[in-house]
Amino acid sequence: MDYKMFTANCSADDNIIDLINKDLIKKGLNNSKGYIRFVGFEGDAGTAFKINGDQFVIPKVGHFVTPFTGERGEDIYSLYFNNGCAGLNIYYIV
Repeated sequence: MDYKMFTANCSADDNIIDLINKDLIKKGLNNSKGYIRFVGFEGDAGTAFKINGDQFVIPKVGHFVTPFTGERGEDIYSLYFNNGCAGLNIYYIV
């Protein structure tokens, strides 16, 4: 289990998970599963995004994390920001 950070600059059409996987390959790492197990980020409250096709917004506290027990997390295949993003630090586990 590896905990990492990726800084995203993306359009609404960019799947962040694909961008993370391309970044891993560029760094000589391979995420052969093609998905990540946890994602967390900070942003403006109300920012809309989709995980695996389900719509969410960043809550009033200004950050979002997927549940993760240390053993088990959701398999995340897609992450899109409805209006894109710039300089957003995304923390994840592969």
